[in-house]
Amino acid sequence: NYPSYYLGGGENVCSSFPSSLPIHQDGSCNGLQHLSAISGDPFAAVASNVIADDDFHSLVGSNASCDVSSPADVYNMTVTRVVDAMKRKMADQTGKCQSSFDYLVHIVDRTVIKRTMLALMMYGLSDRGAVLQLYRSLVSAIDRRNRSSSSMKPSVEKSTPIILDSDIQLFSRNLTIELISVINSLFPGTMKCKNALAAWPKHMQRYGLQIQWSMPLFNFTVLPYVRTGGMKGASFLPNYIHSLDAAHLHQTSLKMNKPITTSENPKTFVAVHDSFVTHAGDVMYMSAAIRDAFIDVHNSSESHLLCKHAPLASVLLNHTEFMRPSMGAYNLDKVRDSVYFFC
Repeated sequence: NYPSYYLGGGENVCSSFPSSLPIHQDGSCNGLQHLSAISGDPFAAVASNVIADDDFHSLVGSNASCDVSSPADVYNMTVTRVVDAMKRKMADQTGKCQSSFDYLVHIVDRTVIKRTMLALMMYGLSDRGAVLQLYRSLVSAIDRRNRSSSSMKPSVEKSTPIILDSDIQLFSRNLTIELISVINSLFPGTMKCKNALAAWPKHMQRYGLQIQWSMPLFNFTVLPYVRTGGMKGASFLPNYIHSLDAAHLHQTSLKMNKPITTSENPKTFVAVHDSFVTHAGDVMYMSAAIRDAFIDVHNSSESHLLCKHAPLASVLLNHTEFMRPSMGAYNLDKVRDSVYFFC
């Protein structure tokens, strides 16, 4: 309809064209955004675009492949350090697998580590599970490179060394060690918080409680089972992070449905997980609503003291072996100034 609108009214009326195209805004590693807000870890906040730091490289280092003029990419800044660590480790090794390792280290990129890094930080993935995931990612990366090479002209085709499966497995184990080391060194506050949160089910189940927590500005949540042994409450951490997502989405939808002034109509709003959508004319309004809702959720004390209103909470909190997430000091209100928080 736009061409006819333009021809009928000219340039002066184009700004009033009622566009119905949906405009998406997605969170930047949404789980890490929530963990950074709970832990108060300023590095994780900058890395996931919760806050925009004026001196970005003073935090992420000179080798980071991002700057303040574009969104921070936590996966790129992590893989850069992991690859550097793997190259240093390779320099001290000799043997028949050296050529395989040299080939494999050059195919480790953002795609290879992303899924495993996310699962390690937010979903309680075990070291063994990380090795298996990275192994599968490396096999897929090798397959993609081989297919790409086979489609090249013979004059520019590059030969691929024979990579033994045992070499890929050994490389995956070493890669897992370095990935975990880099994550812990980059985000010590966030990882301490994550480990403290993951310990909640053990303490609840010690007293025969169902795994439960009260969400900020939202509902009471219960995982209706009590288990002993094995993977106690393994699903708690991802479910808790997802319920923070739900609280954020819920608050954003309320703000979109109740504009600030009475003269405004409710805004069109659609969301899937951390992807929020509205019409072009309401993007700026939605951007403000997303940020205000995030601040509202994390300024509520319930997001930092799980199970605050649960039975026997006082008993749990008085145990010396129980670690509560340690809070940092960065100002959460800075999210309002972060251009790439949702983009």
